[in-house]
Amino acid sequence: MADTATHLLKGVEALYPRIDKTYRWDNAKNKSVPCDATEKGAEFSLSFVMSTDQAKELWSAMKDAYEVKREDGNTSWPDTFERPFKKDDSGNWTHKTRTEGAFNGEASRPPSQVDAKRTPLPSGFMLTGGSTINVQVSLHPYFVDGTAGVKLRPRAVQVLKYVPMQARDPFEEEEGFTIEGGDGGAFAVEATPEPVAATPAEEEWEEDVPVKEPKKMVKKSAAPKEEKEAVTAVIDEWDD
Repeated sequence: MADTATHLLKGVEALYPRIDKTYRWDNAKNKSVPCDATEKGAEFSLSFVMSTDQAKELWSAMKDAYEVKREDGNTSWPDTFERPFKKDDSGNWTHKTRTEGAFNGEASRPPSQVDAKRTPLPSGFMLTGGSTINVQVSLHPYFVDGTAGVKLRPRAVQVLKYVPMQARDPFEEEEGFTIEGGDGGAFAVEATPEPVAATPAEEEWEEDVPVKEPKKMVKKSAAPKEEKEAVTAVIDEWDD
């Protein structure tokens, strides 16, 4: 087919979005980490949660794209392929899209991101899991090493509802001291610039700084009786 087929999913939930930059899986850290686009395993990826109706529409588009590719000189391909979606505990369906970080040594362009009014979001904008989005994907049928399917690549994302990134802490709400609103009254101080937040790699404990022992004060012994008499004599002469 001349043009790559695309499909638009509307109002789905973003899941594990990593499209602000390229990431790769780090076995030692057991998680995805940012990396250069040309590193092995580098990719942009975005999973999403969709309803049954949305899953049926996407599945139909995938089958159509596969059939067109099969008839276009690939008649040795299997007639069908396995449906790749996974069902979650809520009865919805999840699927993952991904784009390689680079092709033939040239970095791939990240998926475009816009807000609800179609205003482009800044470069490096970090979409969060749980946000509601529209997402356009491109469909790429394949038959490799006996396995057939249709790969999806994320092309464009429109953020309809953004869920702010949550700060991580190990605590729960409890009764006790809280910071109330207001100007601080008599204890108000001039605002000072907030310190730049440390990146995870920089968040390390400082080594304990040894405490210097205080200098011991040497107590001078009392002056001998002869010295006291000499000083007294000098004072008497000033008084004359």
